[in-house]
Amino acid sequence: MSVTKTMKSVPVIVGALMLFGCGVTLAGQGNSISRVLGGISVEQDAKMGDLSTVNGGISIADGASADDVDTVNGGISMGENVSVDSASTVNGSIKAGEKVKVRKSLSTVNGGIEVKAGGEVVKHVTTVNGDIVLEKAVVKGDLETVNGDMELTASVVHGDITFEKSKGWKWGSDNDEKDWPQLVIDSDSEVKGTIHLYRPVKLELNKAKVGEVIHHYNKK
Repeated sequence: MSVTKTMKSVPVIVGALMLFGCGVTLAGQGNSISRVLGGISVEQDAKMGDLSTVNGGISIADGASADDVDTVNGGISMGENVSVDSASTVNGSIKAGEKVKVRKSLSTVNGGIEVKAGGEVVKHVTTVNGDIVLEKAVVKGDLETVNGDMELTASVVHGDITFEKSKGWKWGSDNDEKDWPQLVIDSDSEVKGTIHLYRPVKLELNKAKVGEVIHHYNKK
């Protein structure tokens, strides 16, 4: 059976499908898809269940929706007016287009996260080795990273911002300022929670409205 057929053209027998091989394009209604090899593409305005793959990216077109979206080796891209429960990847970035709604969280290990204008994340945005960029977006939970930068432009974070200290090997050194991550918040942004710094960070707050900044390390 060709896996390139859309779900509209194939009778639905079960709610979840395990697929192998090359990429697949989907336009179904409420189906959950699990893959091992290859990417997943969701067509415009489709309504899907859980989407997961191991080696491949996931692309969700404008107006589509899905439940939990997960990959291991690949990026996740979402067009405009997309809604998902959550999105996570290990080795890859997450890019959310304008007016994306995330009912839970966004997370990566090795990759950045970008949320465009009108985007809303109900819970948290977290990375380990990746930047977090918000542009006219709202995060109702926390932002957290270890080795990434953060940049907020005309955005609101209702929770805390945290830069954790690496517990293992990391690039650069906290002893060298050029290796410190950056937190850049423009004057049109607001952080309602606390900024927690467990390692040195270059701060550019630009008269933004922010909560308390706590340094959880010995400043020299």
